[in-house]
Amino acid sequence: MFKPHFPDLLSIEDDNYRSFVDAFIRISLQSDRFSEDASSCLVSDTEAEASLIANCSGVFAGAEEVNYLIAKFSAVLKLEVMFEDGDGFVPGDVLLKLKGSSVRILSLERFLINLISRMCGIATTARAYTSQVENVGVLLTRKTVINLIDKKFDVTYDPM
Repeated sequence: MFKPHFPDLLSIEDDNYRSFVDAFIRISLQSDRFSEDASSCLVSDTEAEASLIANCSGVFAGAEEVNYLIAKFSAVLKLEVMFEDGDGFVPGDVLLKLKGSSVRILSLERFLINLISRMCGIATTARAYTSQVENVGVLLTRKTVINLIDKKFDVTYDPM
C-alpha cells in the first residue's frame, strides 16, 4: 500500500501547513506575475473550460493543494480533480478540469501545471524507487519548511 507521509500534519486542516501553503502560493503567484499575464489580455473574458491532460504515466499528487488554491484565490472557477493522491495515471488521462472565467484560467494555468507537475513527479519518482524493493521504506529527509510540499507526496511502501 502506498500512502502520503505525515497525513495529519501535511494537510490543509493543519494550521501550520495551511500557513505554509498560503505563503507558497502567494510567493509563487507573485513570482509568476499572474496578475500581469499577457495571454489573458489577448482574450475576452468568457466562460471557458480547460483540462490538464497527462503526457506520460505517473502517480497523481496535489489534489488538496489545488482545491485549496482555487477555493481561496479564484472563486470564479470550478475545479474537478479526476484522481486522488496516490492514484496512477497514463498518457491521455485528464488529471483535472477547470471551468469559468477564461482570463482567470489563463492567469493561473502555468502555476497549476507547475504545481501538479512537481508534485506528481515527486510521487512518481518515489513510487519507482519503492517498487524496486520489498518491505523497505524510501523517505525524503529534507528538514526545511520550503520542502514540506515535497515531503507530503513522497510515497513510501507500507507492507501492512
